[in-house]
Amino acid sequence: MGDLRRIYNELAMRERDWDPWRDPDHRDRLETVVRWAVEVLPPGGRALDAGCGHGEVAAAIARRRADVEVVGVDIADVWVEEARRRHRDVPNVRFERADVRDLPYDDDEFHTVICAEVLEHLPGDGWVRALRELDRVCRPEGRIIITIPDDRNPDGTYHVRRLTPDDVSERAPRPIVREAEIRLENPRFPRVWVLMLGPGEG
Repeated sequence: MGDLRRIYNELAMRERDWDPWRDPDHRDRLETVVRWAVEVLPPGGRALDAGCGHGEVAAAIARRRADVEVVGVDIADVWVEEARRRHRDVPNVRFERADVRDLPYDDDEFHTVICAEVLEHLPGDGWVRALRELDRVCRPEGRIIITIPDDRNPDGTYHVRRLTPDDVSERAPRPIVREAEIRLENPRFPRVWVLMLGPGEG
């Protein structure tokens, strides 16, 4: 965990003032994730945003659904601090430091779990471990929402692999039940997939 924590603390320091809602390469995918999460969260439900960065997705869900509790976690202390600072006015969201590959939560604790632009950053089999952890903390009847960019030339520093919906389908504990493809102007990332994984075995 140490190397990833250091790498993303350094990145967070450089991007502390970045607003992804103002970035055309991020706005559409953020809105899709938030909209899907808001749709599937039951009244009084709990949501987890694993790899929350600045906390924008977690806070947007909490603002639109005052009846739910949202927890955002990130491996980078700097991002957790920034998320707390940015969204301190949102009473039903909180931010904690945690590693998506080893989440400090009980089984079946959340109704909806979000993991946006995280899996492609995890070395080795970390992305598979993360999928298992997302499944473990999500209720059997719940939904898992993930996004993966179509990075065909991972740089090995931040993006360490290219993932596709087929990769996720082969290794995820739950089936993909909903999929959106968002086209981008960025030639390196021509598209991003937003995937919803359906209920697991009850």
